[in-house]
This record gives sequence, C-alpha cells and structure tokens, in this order.
Amino acid sequence: MQIDEVRYAEDLEPLGLDWIKLGLNDVLYDPKTKTIYTPNTNQTSVMGESTLQGEPEDAIIEPRGDYIQGSDGKMQGSRPGGRKASKRSSKERGYNPDDYENLTVGFEGNTERNETGDFESRAKRKEHAVIHMESVGAKSEREYAQMAVEFMSKPLGANMEELKLRSGKRYRYDYSTNEFGVANENNNVSTYYSLDKGAKAWKDKVLKEGVLKGGKN
Repeated sequence: MQIDEVRYAEDLEPLGLDWIKLGLNDVLYDPKTKTIYTPNTNQTSVMGESTLQGEPEDAIIEPRGDYIQGSDGKMQGSRPGGRKASKRSSKERGYNPDDYENLTVGFEGNTERNETGDFESRAKRKEHAVIHMESVGAKSEREYAQMAVEFMSKPLGANMEELKLRSGKRYRYDYSTNEFGVANENNNVSTYYSLDKGAKAWKDKVLKEGVLKGGKN
C-alpha cells in the first residue's frame, strides 16, 4: 500500500503524494511521467528507456586508500587516498599519525559510520551525565547519552582522530570541538566529555596507547 492509501484507510487526509515506492525502499516511480528515481545513486530514468541520467560512472569512484597492516599481519582498516584530511601538521600534533598502525585520521566527505551502543547500564549513564553533560552542552541525561552515541558512531571528519586498541576499545577526539569519547570492547559508550587540556591530553593518549609500526611502543 502507498502512503495515501494507508492514510485513507485510517480516515486521514491524503498528502497528495504521486510517487510510488518500488522495493528495497530506494527506488521511486512517478506514474504520471513514468520517471524512475534512485536516490542512493542520484539517477533517473524513464520507463521504456535504458539510459540513466545522473553522474558519470567514474564520478563516484574514489581513489583506493593506503591499507594498514597490524603487527599480527591482519588488516586493520585503511587511510584515505585522494581525500582531504586534516591540514594539522605533525609538529602541531606532537606526533606523526603515519607512525601508528592503530591510529585513524578522519577526512572530509567520510560517510562510514561505526554504530555504537548506549552506556551498558542506566546507572553508569547517569553517573557520567552528571559529571560531564555541562562540558558538552547537554541539557539532560538523555540528550547527553544521545550526543555521546552519535559522537562515537558518526564518520570521522577532517578534524577527528581515533585510536583502536587490540581489545576493540576505541578512543576518539575532535580537534575542532575538543570532544572526547570512549567506546568499550562491546562497542558501547564508556564516557564522553570535553577535554580540559584539549589537544595536549589527546597527544598524551596517542603516545601512551598508540602502537608504532613494527610493534614498538
């Protein structure tokens, strides 16, 4: 059933939507113009015609990144290739990100999320909210938890970095907002707040928890 058909069955006013959903929730069809639109590829076509109108195929191909191999020989993700990363220099950071196999630098246009769960208990969430929610501008425990989950889940932007330990524990920092967060081995939020010492505190965390290439700490 289409949206207006459902609204009619529930005795609600129709919205006047002419689009018809065609499976997988990602294709729309306009019966008046016989136009098919695929949002996730931003392409349109007309029923009976084979040519798709949209961006050229090579426009959506991104350069291959530089794969990161851990000391155990396993792949641990990749660094972006051909994308705009942070312009912050190693001197400004106090370390060179390329020296660490478990440090990921974010980049502009990144769309890869890492969906993270809420605090593992209500008591722990309340405890951290009371202590930290003012530092991140949250007005309530619920808002604090939502902000924490989103910070640990969203794509790493150009001003963000993430450390991932072998246990699966993750640390994140945003240079532009001073936000800092931790996700535990089960990928649930452990804490989230604004670092008092900012970039210096993050540098200390990288130097302590970072794994240098070659297995040397």
